This record gives sequence, C-alpha cells and structure tokens, in this order.
Amino acid sequence: MNFKISFCFLLICGLGSFNLSAQSEADKQIDKIESEVTQLAHEWAAAWNGKIDPNKMMSLYHPDMKYFWRGTYPAGDYDGFKQFLSENLSQTANYQLTVSNMDITVIDENTAIAFFQFKDQNEDPFGSGAATLVMTKKNADWKVLYVHESSIQEE
Repeated sequence: MNFKISFCFLLICGLGSFNLSAQSEADKQIDKIESEVTQLAHEWAAAWNGKIDPNKMMSLYHPDMKYFWRGTYPAGDYDGFKQFLSENLSQTANYQLTVSNMDITVIDENTAIAFFQFKDQNEDPFGSGAATLVMTKKNADWKVLYVHESSIQEE
C-alpha cells in the first residue's frame, strides 16, 4: 500500500513540475515578445527624430498598414503614407521624440499592441501625443500594422 501512495505522490509531483516548467516557458515567450515589441515601438519613435528617412521609416511597417494621424480620416495606407513622408516631412521634420508610460499587450505569438505617450522635446510641431501600435510578425520580424496617434493637451 505504501508503494502505491508513494508512486501516486511522485506522479503528482512530477506532473506539477511539468506544468510549472511549461508555464515558465510560456512566460519566457511572452517576455521575449514584449521585449521585441517594445524595441520596435522605440524604433518607431526614433524614426521620427531629425531628418526623416522615408525608406527607413517604412521598413518598420507591414505592407497592409493603416495610419490614423491625429484624427485624420480615412486612415492612410502604406503607399499614401510613404508618399506623404517623402513629399512633406523628409526635408522639414525636426522632431525629438521621447517615449513614456509604455504598456504592452501580447495577443498571441504573432500579434501585440503597444500603447505609449510621446513628447517632442522641440515642442513644435509635434508637441505631446499618444500612440497605439498594433504589431504583427511578418517573416519572423515584427512590423507595425496599425497606428492610431492622437494629441495630448498638457496641463
């Protein structure tokens, strides 16, 4: 009888350890995704700084991207946004964005959302705002699929 109790105890302990190690692997995967998505969000903000390089900026985006810029409607798409960058901002931009209050939500292994506030240290023309970036994995690289950006009035 003691053998059966000992065997059951060992079996339960072994299954418990298996579940803990599986959970820890899932946590590691979430941590990895959060780190990668955070890095892309910072790259997105940094791509606005100084003279904008439209090709570098567009390398962050998924080809099916949509961009809601400060209340504009309808949303811009990849080609329209690239044209806008090339014609309007690549020569005149002088932003110096810093990011704060980042919050990452991992939906699954290929989808995540980053929300954060940003501030243009030059104050003008960007000022302060908030951005939501929906990101997806494309060919093992994270890309921005959707941007919603809005202004924030500072007190």
